[in-house]
Amino acid sequence: MFTGIIQSIGTVHPVSEKGEKKIYTVNPHLKKRWKVGESVNISGVCSTIMSKKGTQFFVEYMPHTLQVTTISHWKDWGKVNIEPSLKVGNELSGHFVLGHIDGIAKITRIQKTKNQYAITCAIPKPFLPYMALKGSIALDGVSLTIGSMKKNSVTVFLTPFTYHHTTFQYNKIGDALNVEADMIAKHIHRQISHRICK
Repeated sequence: MFTGIIQSIGTVHPVSEKGEKKIYTVNPHLKKRWKVGESVNISGVCSTIMSKKGTQFFVEYMPHTLQVTTISHWKDWGKVNIEPSLKVGNELSGHFVLGHIDGIAKITRIQKTKNQYAITCAIPKPFLPYMALKGSIALDGVSLTIGSMKKNSVTVFLTPFTYHHTTFQYNKIGDALNVEADMIAKHIHRQISHRICK
C-alpha cells in the first residue's frame, strides 16, 4: 500500500532476462535501509526487492506486469518515481495507491504557466468509468486530482513543487504513463455493475 507521495527520483537499469521475465537494478537515491522482500512503488508499479547491493536493489517483473505497464519503455538508467510502502502511523497525504496498474495513458498536452502545470492524458476506454471530476488518480505513481475531463481524456494540475520533484519534469507529449484508477471508484463501479447484471 502506498500514498502516491513521491519521495525520490531514482534510476533503473536492465540487468537480465529470464525467459519472458526481466530483472532491473534500481538506484533509489533515497537514504533508507531497504530490506529484501520489501515492497516499493517504482513509477506506479508495486515491486518487490529480491536482493540488494550497497545502495541499490534488484526487482523482477513477470510477463503480465510487462504487458500492462510502461516497464518495457524504461530506458537504460532512465528516471523513475520512488515511494517506499506505507507503514502504520505514516501520514496519508495523497490517497490509497495499490501499485496495481490498470493500463497505460498517453500524454497529449502539456501546458506550463507560472503557477501550475496542466498535463492532459488520453485514458484507455475501459478505465474511463472509474474517472470522476475532482476524483483521485495515480499517474506513474503520483497521487493527483482530476481537474477536468473530456470524452477520452483527463487533465491534472501539478504545483511547481510536484512537477520538479517527480519525473513529470522529464515528460513530453506522446510519453506513456502508468495509470491506476482510484480503488474505491473501482469497487463501487464493480458493485453497481454486478447489481445491474443481476
